[in-house]
Amino acid sequence: MAATKRIERLQIRIKEELAQIITKEFDFNPGVLVTVTRSEVSDDLTAVRIYLSVYPEKETEGILDILQKQIYFIQQIFNKRMEMRPVPRIRFVLDESVREADKIERSLYDLKNKA
Repeated sequence: MAATKRIERLQIRIKEELAQIITKEFDFNPGVLVTVTRSEVSDDLTAVRIYLSVYPEKETEGILDILQKQIYFIQQIFNKRMEMRPVPRIRFVLDESVREADKIERSLYDLKNKA
């Protein structure tokens, strides 16, 4: 139980740190919103998946490319900020849940307007 709470706190901290790094270090095109929605740390704490949501959706590929090309830079900043060793290796992943929720919401809206 204590280990689970520790991992939950760690995931929240990692999410906040990486959100700050992305916000401060990258200037995306005007109107582009990049959100860190969650993080998942591996059981051995050596890797972390960072789930991202990008708006508008058409910018997703470009944003993921930029972040992947700068992963070493991001990892360096992240390593300096974290007080743990080893620091988990970052991997960016598109958060599909936001897209799915939007799709469901649009479907419900369409059903409501047809009735």
